[in-house]
Amino acid sequence: MELSKKEFKKEIEFCTYCPKLCHFSCPIGDITGREVDQPWGRQSILFLYLKGYLGELNGETASLFYRCLGCLRCREYCEHEIDIPAIMREVRRFIYKEKIQTVFSQNIELIRNNFIKYGNPYDFNIERKIEELKLERYYIKEVPVVIFPGCDLMRNNPDLLIKLFKIFEILSIDYVGFSDLSFRCCGAYLDYFGLNDLETQNVKKNIELMENIKMLIVLEPHCLWQFKDKYTNKWLMRKKIKFVNVLSFIFEILRKREVKLIREWEKDYYYYDSCYQVRYLDFIEEPRDMLLELTGRKVREFHNNKRDTICCGYGGGFHLLMPEEAKAIAFKTFRDITKSGSTIVGSCSNCIKAIEDAYPESKTIHLIELIYNLLEKK
Repeated sequence: MELSKKEFKKEIEFCTYCPKLCHFSCPIGDITGREVDQPWGRQSILFLYLKGYLGELNGETASLFYRCLGCLRCREYCEHEIDIPAIMREVRRFIYKEKIQTVFSQNIELIRNNFIKYGNPYDFNIERKIEELKLERYYIKEVPVVIFPGCDLMRNNPDLLIKLFKIFEILSIDYVGFSDLSFRCCGAYLDYFGLNDLETQNVKKNIELMENIKMLIVLEPHCLWQFKDKYTNKWLMRKKIKFVNVLSFIFEILRKREVKLIREWEKDYYYYDSCYQVRYLDFIEEPRDMLLELTGRKVREFHNNKRDTICCGYGGGFHLLMPEEAKAIAFKTFRDITKSGSTIVGSCSNCIKAIEDAYPESKTIHLIELIYNLLEKK
C-alpha cells in the first residue's frame, strides 16, 4: 500500500512505539474494551501490515480500520498531534480500490448506490424534501448567498430549515436562498468510506455550481469542514468563496443590529460541543458567549467539554456502519445529563439525533431552534 503523504509512515511508527498516551480517549475502545479498537491498536496493526508481517490484508483485519469516529479526541492527548482519522481514511481508500471485502462492504455499497441514485448517502432526494417543506420560494438561481442544509440535517430535522428562514424573515434578511448547490451533498461520507472515485466527481460538480456564489452558509459542522478542507486546500478553486458557519452568520447579524431578546430563558440547559465544531472548526467560545447574551444564563458544562468533548457516537458515519455501537456510545456519553432532566443545547443535527435515539424522553434543542423561539417571543 502506497501512502499519499510521507508523514503518515512516520506517524504510524510513532503510534506503534508510543506508551498509549491517548488510550483512554477513544469512545469506541471505551465501550468495547478491545485494544484493537484503540488508536494505538489500529496503528500497530497497520504498521505490521506495512512491514509485511501480516501478509495480505484480509477482510477481518481490514474491518478494523472503519472503527474510528473521526472525532480527533485522541489528538488532544498526542505529543505529535497525529491525525488518526486522516490515516484511517487513507487505508479505507486502499481497501475500496483493492476491492477487499470487509464486514462493512454491504453497508458501504448501499451508501454508494444511494449516492449514485439520490446524490447523498441516504434514500431520499434533498430537493424533494425542500419542496415538501414548502420552501421552494427561496430557490433563486443567481442568489449570491446560498444556504447549504446538508443531507444529515434533511434526514434528522428538516423542520429546522423552516425555522432558519423564519429567523431570516424576522431579521429582514432577504438576500439568502437556495441554489442548485443546496440540493447536493458535500461528499463527507464518500471521504469517510474511501469512495474516492465518487468523491472526485462530486467535488468537481459542486465547484461548477459555485460559479456565481459569494458566500455559502453551511448548517452542518462536518459539511463546513469538508468544504474548507477539500474545496479550498486540495482542489484550489479558481474563485474564492466564503464558507460560513450558519450560527456565526446569525450571531454577527444579531450583534450588529443590537437585537434585544428575552434576558432570561426559563430553562436550565447544558451546551454540548460537537467534535467537528470544536476540534476541526475551533467553534468553542462563540456559542457560549452568544448563549449568555441570548438567555441571560451561563451554560452548564458537561464534565468533558470543549476540546475534551466525547463524541456522540454518530461521528464519521459510524452510525451507518455500526448503529448499535454508535447508540451505546451515545448512551454512555449522555447518561448523567439526561438523568438530570436538563435541556441539552446542540449545534449539530447528528449529535441531537444520537441523544434522542439513546434517550427518547430527553430534552434537546438545536441552537437555531433556540434562537428562533427567543425571536418569536420578542
